[in-house]
Amino acid sequence: MAVVALLLGMIHLGRPGLSADEGSTKAAVALPWRDLASVLHHMDLVHGTYYALLHLWVDVAGSSAFAVRLPSAVCIAGACGLVAAVAQRLDDRRTGWYAGAASLTVPGLSWPGLDARPAALAVLLAVLATWLLIRADALPTRADALPSRSRWAAYALCLVALALTQVTALLIVLPHALLVTRAVRRRWLGWTAAALVVLVPFVIAGRRQAEQVAWLTNGASDVVSALGGHLTAGPAPTGAPAYASGVLLIALLALAGVGVAARSTARGALVMWALGPPLLLLAPSLVGSSMYAERYVAWCLPAYALLVGRGLARLPGRAALIAVATLALSAVPAWSAQRTLDAKGWERTAELAAVVHTVERQGGAVVFLDTSTRTLAAAYPEAFVGLTDLSRAPVPPRPTALMLPDVPDADALAAVRRTHPRTVVVVYRNRAPWTGRAEMRVLARSGCALTHTETGSRNAVALWTCS
Repeated sequence: MAVVALLLGMIHLGRPGLSADEGSTKAAVALPWRDLASVLHHMDLVHGTYYALLHLWVDVAGSSAFAVRLPSAVCIAGACGLVAAVAQRLDDRRTGWYAGAASLTVPGLSWPGLDARPAALAVLLAVLATWLLIRADALPTRADALPSRSRWAAYALCLVALALTQVTALLIVLPHALLVTRAVRRRWLGWTAAALVVLVPFVIAGRRQAEQVAWLTNGASDVVSALGGHLTAGPAPTGAPAYASGVLLIALLALAGVGVAARSTARGALVMWALGPPLLLLAPSLVGSSMYAERYVAWCLPAYALLVGRGLARLPGRAALIAVATLALSAVPAWSAQRTLDAKGWERTAELAAVVHTVERQGGAVVFLDTSTRTLAAAYPEAFVGLTDLSRAPVPPRPTALMLPDVPDADALAAVRRTHPRTVVVVYRNRAPWTGRAEMRVLARSGCALTHTETGSRNAVALWTCS
């Protein structure tokens, strides 16, 4: 199952344009280790483990879109294989096969596999922690030579790694509390408490950077998402194929309902895994703040695959195969939409970078209006090589942010008049049409003429020819 998931995940893996968040990832892994440590002291500490692992990978494999996303695809493939293994441990081999097949049809699971962010690693570690718990809880067999203490230690270490990857995923202990048997509950509490104690300094330090998620706001659509809507997370297909995604969501939820109806000791744990963490993260939004985003709870989706697998296993043989085929066919439009050039929220970063690439290097300059627009250059640095950066401020000896502060926009635009470049690339936030902006008048007074604009949902590029 993992091999099939990996082969599917690698198809057009590098095709979608890199998102702004992926640009931040590339900016982080491009830093020297000392500078990365300095940045993490001020921001993105919760992503530090992922950045460090990807840094090691990029040093070997390069930083193309395919290369930086490949580890995520591998993680999702591994998670699909482990879903089958967990289902087999909880029920039987037939249920394991169906659960693994179901995991291949969940768009919300395949989507993190196309994203150079920590969500895919969190999905893998959440399923691995669950498998390790079941293994530690079971009686040892001849095939399992590890002593009991080693199995529990492996589980605790996996919990630590999971929290270091995505701190919200520590909520996995809630379904685990329902899954563990009474005979070993005290031992589970001891090893879980040990993992939590180790994580206390990390959680406290991460809490100091909580303002980074202050932008999160939630509405009615997020309630739908938390109740299962994130099964189809990612870009929605347009036109007639959009109906297929609706059919897929209904079929997945219906089969999961059949799985819930089946009596078993794991039923409560799987329901808690699927619904508990998303609703808990969404609850603070009732008083103004929030911690909910679909990518923060992608690690809950394997629970749906396990429930769907149980539902399929309770259908007659032919009906189950028809249901699997229906899921697979309904998933194709969403799977295809995830692999389009503009899949990342119509940011169109690849197209914007291609426009910048056409600029003559000799006598070319670039101005970034708003430091956040540098994520485009971080995502596609090759497009900006050779252009004089008029916005760059002196680099501090110890950086404190992935995107360092620039000189004021007025100073960067004044440098255009002072340096007389032939061509100026202006990268700006696409909040309003370029026509009529004050920066346009400044460039016109500097003897420059607007020749081309290219826009995305987040950033835009304007090309100016100067005399």
